[in-house]
Amino acid sequence: MHTTTSASLSPKILMNIAGFLEGDTKALLNLSYVSRLFNQIATPLLYSNFRQLESWPVDKNKTLYAFLWTVLSRPHLAEHVKHIALQQMGTDEGLGLDPDQELIDLATQRINTTCSSLLRTDVAKDFNDEWLAAIRNTIPEAYLTLLICALPNLETLFFVEGYEPNILYTVLKAVVTQLKQAKILDEVPAGLPFTKLRTVKTWSDDMKYGYLGFDGLYPFFELPSMRGFEIGLANGEWGNIGAPDGAQMWKIEPRSSNIDKLSFQYSAFTGPCMRAMVRSCKSLKQFQFTYGKIHMYEVDFFPKDLLDELLGHADSLEVLRINYDDDWDKVLWHENEIESSDLVFDSKLKKLTKLKQLSVNSSILFGPNGDGRTDNNEPEVLVSPARFNLAESLPPLLEELEIYTCDANVVLHLSDIAQARMQGQLKSLALVRCYVAEEKIEQGDLNVVEIPGVKVDCAILSQEEREALIDIVERGYSNRPLESFILQDHPLLWNA
Repeated sequence: MHTTTSASLSPKILMNIAGFLEGDTKALLNLSYVSRLFNQIATPLLYSNFRQLESWPVDKNKTLYAFLWTVLSRPHLAEHVKHIALQQMGTDEGLGLDPDQELIDLATQRINTTCSSLLRTDVAKDFNDEWLAAIRNTIPEAYLTLLICALPNLETLFFVEGYEPNILYTVLKAVVTQLKQAKILDEVPAGLPFTKLRTVKTWSDDMKYGYLGFDGLYPFFELPSMRGFEIGLANGEWGNIGAPDGAQMWKIEPRSSNIDKLSFQYSAFTGPCMRAMVRSCKSLKQFQFTYGKIHMYEVDFFPKDLLDELLGHADSLEVLRINYDDDWDKVLWHENEIESSDLVFDSKLKKLTKLKQLSVNSSILFGPNGDGRTDNNEPEVLVSPARFNLAESLPPLLEELEIYTCDANVVLHLSDIAQARMQGQLKSLALVRCYVAEEKIEQGDLNVVEIPGVKVDCAILSQEEREALIDIVERGYSNRPLESFILQDHPLLWNA
């Protein structure tokens, strides 16, 4: 009888099996000691993800120091790292600790190599000195930028922004300049940082002001490899800087970026900010925005403004999630000088013909004063003459619809959807989910809703629960962007 052993299996099969252990550091580490073959299989999985477990000071970061030393001294291990999540990237002062001389020597070698390939000789020397001085003074961003530059195959980056990380931005801009000069990625010197980066997620740890001046992030949009970008606590106004639509702040040609997923969590910024970023992208597939209660300027961008811009991506946009927080009064939204029609999506929503998932707060669809029905079930224009029938305005390929902060009359709109289905419309719709304001409806009113062939979920939420959907920063936002990273604790360097 023939017996199959692990040694008789092909490396590809063994790699697929070991893949189920990804995230289990202890199991992978034990597997790496079994044999040379299993060591070769386990090592890429062990080093594919790194998460900085503790924030500063550095004396609490033995794991970070060990990992940094490992990738600097063992470049073949650095090649395996694809996803990292880092704590605060910027600070304006050093931490007063004495760094290890061996690490400084490794840092000097890496910085010299990086800068010589990116900057002119005269500029590189000054920047080298500045960067190394920051290393000796244990300034956090100097170490974290060094780590990023040591990882040639990095695909996903998450970092917390404190003060503006100037070293990171200087390197990033130099890489973008190099890419533009080379014109095609294959001509770029091997090992250049950021060139494999696909996703960047960042949030500010300044709960009072948020991510002010996030225009400094624009070079990420110019990396050819980039596909996804998310900011938490984005807060800014680009409307009064002497240039239309913030052109001086967001230095990217329209429809030039390969980013197809934009996400802004707990954020508040003006129309020029929104338009500049949406127009930067060649082809958006996903757009997400949740409103933040931070106001440093006049007024935020309006729902109608957003829809008008997203129509430029009607041939590609598949997912749209917007929550403007119906429980929070927006600055100037209810003043006389604001057109009420600016505060809702209109019938042009239907022109998003590729849209499959739509998640919105109710006022975007039904207006800030209600859903447009009287007590006698007669239409009532509360927002503008452009009020539209929800069922008639939904994109034809929509598969999932989610509405927040509804009142009892949402049942009437769901009935309209049911009628449309019976007439052969909205054939792709499979799920409708409504989050209804607790003070506006009783559970019994929701139990009567049925849509043929569609799963209908209706949940009653208190104001506190509705705020939790918005205020994800105070409720643990810092952990949310990490969910997709498959991050894990890392062992110290072991003898392979």
